[in-house]
Amino acid sequence: MSTGSYDILQYLVDRAHIHDTITNLASLLNCRDWNGLAERVFASDEVAIDFKQIYGGEVYKAPGAAQADAWKAWTESLTSCQLVTAGILADLPQPGDNVAPPQTVKASANVISTNRRDSAMGDNTMHYGAVYTYELTREVSGSANPWRIMYLHADLIWIKGNREVVKDIA
Repeated sequence: MSTGSYDILQYLVDRAHIHDTITNLASLLNCRDWNGLAERVFASDEVAIDFKQIYGGEVYKAPGAAQADAWKAWTESLTSCQLVTAGILADLPQPGDNVAPPQTVKASANVISTNRRDSAMGDNTMHYGAVYTYELTREVSGSANPWRIMYLHADLIWIKGNREVVKDIA
């Protein structure tokens, strides 16, 4: 692949890698694999997470490893959580001779999350559905998959249950 040519093979590989990175966010969170989040999902430089519509608070910005540590701290207050991601769409340029390989890309996915805290007052669960919008960057690393999340924004569609379950997450 030359600098000025983005061929169909690289397009398909990029699409698969972006899909894997976004899927790994949910999978590694569900398994509580914080090192995996830091190494295979989050960009090494600053990562911005915007969950204001769901949890309140502000956009949280930190390097990838610190972001994974924050997610660990947030989820340790919960008895359990599960994130399900579907319908991942990557906004890649169409391949062509005069098209440079992208270094950043936007993507989106539908997400359903269940959070449970047995010590919560009242109902012990909160569920939500959202559309997550991602910005990913191509990082040079020892990994076969170079795509990492540098920005994540949640657009809340619906929420059900007890918000007290996630009161300490923001």
